[in-house]
Amino acid sequence: MRVLLQFYDYHDLRLLFYALSSLLLLWMLWALGRKVGVWASALCLLTLTFVNFFIMQFSIQFLPVLMLAVAGALWVLYRVRRPGQLCMTLFVVGSLTSFFDLLTCPLLTWGIPIFVYLLMRRNMVETMWQKLWQIVRSALLWAVGYGGTWVSKWLLASALTSYPVVHDAIRQSGVRAAGGDDFSRWDACLRNMDLITWKYVALVVIVLAVLAVLAFNRKGLKTALPCLVVALAPWVWYAVLANHSYLHYWFTYRLLALTLMGLFFAMASLVDWKKVSGLTRFLQKSDESGAFGKSGKTGAPGTSGPPGISGKSGISGESAPSAIPAPSVTVHSTR
Repeated sequence: MRVLLQFYDYHDLRLLFYALSSLLLLWMLWALGRKVGVWASALCLLTLTFVNFFIMQFSIQFLPVLMLAVAGALWVLYRVRRPGQLCMTLFVVGSLTSFFDLLTCPLLTWGIPIFVYLLMRRNMVETMWQKLWQIVRSALLWAVGYGGTWVSKWLLASALTSYPVVHDAIRQSGVRAAGGDDFSRWDACLRNMDLITWKYVALVVIVLAVLAVLAFNRKGLKTALPCLVVALAPWVWYAVLANHSYLHYWFTYRLLALTLMGLFFAMASLVDWKKVSGLTRFLQKSDESGAFGKSGKTGAPGTSGPPGISGKSGISGESAPSAIPAPSVTVHSTR
């Protein structure tokens, strides 16, 4: 940042970061659509829109979380093939989150990559319990990376300065985790929920539910439940850090992107998208054949002329009168 500020002002940096984050996000959506399906990238973009992700792009305070979450998802899409690689990736991402973020909505850097991992391995021969264990193990390693980096900063600051950083950090942690005198932990959850437009969320859920009924995918159950488990993570965060979540609800509400994403991906996993695409093609062919049939009823079979000229009349169904032969005319020379 200090190097960039030597050449650009704050306004130019915001535009630069917006362009870079947009390209990174488009890359992730393209890769997700290619490796998983267009439905996955569409639901991911829709979820981020519900939490106003574009505001994060213009804020240097909020941007690191978005960039790390998208970069982590890209790394999972292209590099992660085994559960051990996932855990190491999220350990590094958690550490970087602690270094760059100021406690805005750090859980996104764990949740979005883990959703991508679950979708990438939805067709793998794994039991649901194996997927749940991978979620728990990755969450623990992300927490170790996040918390370990934070504690190391306290220790370094205490060693290099005379200020009691560790004592003050422990005291502030207790304040952030406690509830207030005039609000409870449940109030913190409700206050964050108020910034989500739930009627549009309900509309997406209804559409996915209809598709799941029309083209049910039984194999998707082993992916749907782990997605719902990840969707509970924001509520745990709000319950633990109630004071922080209640006072700073205007940006901590973006953690609910994990809840929405988990709900959407869980329901989408229950949809057989091959059947949906086949049904779409069938309806298109039906419409085309229906339109052809309607146009074919206007004329008689085997004829190409307009109705009423040959065959049966297109008005009353009676036979059209036969054509009257033209009289022969003899032309005499005037020579």
